[in-house]
Amino acid sequence: MKLLRLLALSITTGLIAAGPAQAVSFNDDPLGFAYSQANGFSQDIEIRIAPEIEQVWPELLSLESSADWALAYEQARTTPDQVSLFVVETISWCGATGSYGSCTAFGGNYITITYASDVLGGAPLLAKELGRNLGLSTDNSDGNLMNAYGYGEGLLSPAQVAVVEASPLIQSDAEGYYVQVQRYRIVPASQIAPVPLPGSGALLGAGVLLAAHLRSRKNRRAAAKAAM
Repeated sequence: MKLLRLLALSITTGLIAAGPAQAVSFNDDPLGFAYSQANGFSQDIEIRIAPEIEQVWPELLSLESSADWALAYEQARTTPDQVSLFVVETISWCGATGSYGSCTAFGGNYITITYASDVLGGAPLLAKELGRNLGLSTDNSDGNLMNAYGYGEGLLSPAQVAVVEASPLIQSDAEGYYVQVQRYRIVPASQIAPVPLPGSGALLGAGVLLAAHLRSRKNRRAAAKAAM
């Protein structure tokens, strides 16, 4: 069974974006292994990343205070059965002021990752931050996924596996167990350029020429009357 479903679609809030789809940046293997039978789980847990939503939300572009975090919380609480992943520009507050690549609600259902960390951290970073949502705290054992100094080898202890399997974020369907993740790319303004109506340029040009022609006729008539 494929452990990570990557849906390469780009969606803008309320509109389907035209043009090529944007692939999710996470790689299958590290994220899939962390929550698989190979890592001690009774069943593979598939991490399903839904189509990305581009959300125009200037207030959430930079997380600078607890008030900004409250905005993320209010958005995430509307879908309590899934993890909301907000990809933002900068994070300068995560319980304290500083410079962060990611910040996650422990036992909650939302994650924030900066644009840069989204690319550089990839699947290992998401696997670790997702662990916090699933109830895992820091564990500095060698190779442990929740090691504060890196991603290790993605390993989890039997006790950690038990915590994850008890999380309310774990769901099931005919295909097995899974965690649903919704990505939101936060942007200051819509990235979709307006599409001109067909022929609008030609119509504008014709209008200008017609106006010039009528003005020329009016001037000729005025000159003819003055000469009489």
